[in-house]
Amino acid sequence: HPDTGDIGALQPGYSTVTVPASLPNTPTQVDIVDSNGIVLGSVIAVADANTDVQIHEELGIDSTNFKEMTGVNIDDLDIADKFEFVSLPANDPNHPGGAVLVNVTEEKLLTLIDAAGNIMILDDRITIVQKQNQHTADPLIIQILFNGNAVGDVFVSTSQGDSSLQTSSGSTIIGPNDVPFATPRPPSTKTLYGNDVFGGPFNDMPSDLKALALDLFNKGIIDADKDALGGLQLDTEALVKRKEFVKTLLKLLCIIPRPEAHEPDTIYTDLPFEDDFFPYVKEGTLLDLVEGYKGEIDPVSGKLPFKPDNTITRAEAVKIILEALEMQGIITLETLVEGEPWYETFMEAAQDLNPYVVSGAILENNFIITPEEAVAPNKEMTFGELMLMADRVLDFYNCFEIDDDNDGMSDFCELKYDIDDPEADIDQDGLKNADECFYGLDPRDKDTDKGGVFDGEEVALGTNGLDDSDDSADDDNDGLTNRAEILIHGTDPINTDTDGGGVIDGDEVKNLTDPNVKNDDDGGGAGDAGDGDGGPREGEEGIYIIPASCDTCPCISTFLNKAEIIPGDVFFPVISKYYEEYYDSKPHEKLYIFSKGNEVTVQSVTK
Repeated sequence: HPDTGDIGALQPGYSTVTVPASLPNTPTQVDIVDSNGIVLGSVIAVADANTDVQIHEELGIDSTNFKEMTGVNIDDLDIADKFEFVSLPANDPNHPGGAVLVNVTEEKLLTLIDAAGNIMILDDRITIVQKQNQHTADPLIIQILFNGNAVGDVFVSTSQGDSSLQTSSGSTIIGPNDVPFATPRPPSTKTLYGNDVFGGPFNDMPSDLKALALDLFNKGIIDADKDALGGLQLDTEALVKRKEFVKTLLKLLCIIPRPEAHEPDTIYTDLPFEDDFFPYVKEGTLLDLVEGYKGEIDPVSGKLPFKPDNTITRAEAVKIILEALEMQGIITLETLVEGEPWYETFMEAAQDLNPYVVSGAILENNFIITPEEAVAPNKEMTFGELMLMADRVLDFYNCFEIDDDNDGMSDFCELKYDIDDPEADIDQDGLKNADECFYGLDPRDKDTDKGGVFDGEEVALGTNGLDDSDDSADDDNDGLTNRAEILIHGTDPINTDTDGGGVIDGDEVKNLTDPNVKNDDDGGGAGDAGDGDGGPREGEEGIYIIPASCDTCPCISTFLNKAEIIPGDVFFPVISKYYEEYYDSKPHEKLYIFSKGNEVTVQSVTK
């Protein structure tokens, strides 16, 4: 339709088949087929790839709103189902501003939609079809189905913000090799394994705490468990135990337990040496930050119980943190005395630390609790509350940024790993010491998270070097992980060169050639923009109509483009032959005209 770009008014026996983008060969297209499935023509819609994909929720894209849209628009048909469309960030290596459809319950990528309008299917339960709508009013919409049920609509706008240009002005009848589509590319490794799609680690955590939890985890301040899928998780509503608080506090202040703290002597009656928290509790005791219960001394050993599994109140946490900051020389509590009750003055000071800050200290924050929190001093601390308090302490005093010798490595990292050369790569993982310290990795261990992928490669791929759940093996060493070969490229994960063309699979993906097609390994390939370098097409917005190839006379089908015929146009018939000749190992188009008929000049055009 000239006003909507939709395909409709089909005669009985004819239908449309929507074909997803093929990596990296062809864009998404809608084929018009006859009752025998023979393709009579195709339509490809290309959007301006500089416009980010827009995600709408239960909008209903139709005649009332489509003319105001630009770029690729997705309508999530049911925001309450288990499917979610997620925007990709502007720094995604392959698809900046694109979007993916994920199965939230399975945490699995299903479909990728790039900013040019290419729809790439990543799960065999997904199909796409042309949506049947009001042909004369509604636009061409491609519907995404999961097991036959519609989950989203995709409308590819070809306008540039001017509704008067929508959509017919971009419609062009063109040859199959001349469509300026943007080359479909696979999801980047960062999208496939990284944190952009599923929320990454701590996916079960409230959104306002996710980034904070990841920062604290990467700094080594908090620990985490593994969920059923191997991702990191932490129960923010769980109550903090005394031993957990001590360990968190020492790590928050970059305090490393001294060798004496690791010696196997029992300092408390109820904290065995084998307990992982032992050196931290002992170090905290040696620093006079914590102590046992004095009223419950053991008459035989003369030692106190620590009660490591008891919870800790907000007031107790505040007092210990303030005393720890004083020990670090950040504040002084000389003028502070215990009130009645004992915690009153500590809770008051924790709301405004300015009067207690030592001279010359520069702070980003002056509190560790809010007035609202101070009214409940005896509330038992949860991990969520502890994380918020830890974040405020980092604003107040961030030991991870102290670098007295200005060599790019924090004093804490140098001390912890006994390093002093920021340019050295001790573990030969591709990252110099300064970078390892920046990412919170171990400069003496090439695979900090023990997931099978070296730290340098994880940084390059955008995965988390402290979380083994996003690592994946590459059994054939072709540069593609097993998961990417099976899920995205359809290649053999134990065959370096699946198509046998002489270029390994990983290099073919980088070159935007097809690792399953042998004859494109010389660097041309479907992604070639005409210069032979295999580079990606950038694409040009518009709707492109491709007639079927004509192998008989008369042709099986054709398109009549009356809109571009104007008075004065000259038509004439020719007898010609088109073919390809191969030389220099490349095809070259040849066209011979054997005979030309009479010329006819168009006098008038009737629409």
